Amino acid sequence: MEVIFRNENEARFCALYDEFFKTFHLSTIYHLNTIHYYQLIAKPLLDKSFVILENGKCIGICYCPIYTTPKGNTISNNGHFLPIPITLTPKAEALAFHLLDEIAKQYSCQYIKCYLDAQQHLKYEGGGD
Repeated sequence: MEVIFRNENEARFCALYDEFFKTFHLSTIYHLNTIHYYQLIAKPLLDKSFVILENGKCIGICYCPIYTTPKGNTISNNGHFLPIPITLTPKAEALAFHLLDEIAKQYSCQYIKCYLDAQQHLKYEGGGD
């Protein structure tokens, strides 16, 4: 598997992320415009969002902003919950959460704050139009 981080190759990240979003009809909480809006409200210290590829195909996405809050660095929406990573395989899911943990350690994050979208049922509607 290959991982593309937004802060290392934004154009490729955005193209792959957007393709995944459209193919699997995800909730608007995952839309890049929604993420852009979050970051207009409060600019993160760093955006370590990533996509996971297998055989050149995007099989997972993760929004991973790092904010500095009164409690220290966090992976969150400026101290609030952010959408949980979405993946197509258990192996990609394990990698996504491993990477979140590693990023949290690297940037001395006090916590990771994610939520499940109760209406998201991604085993999914996918396949595209």
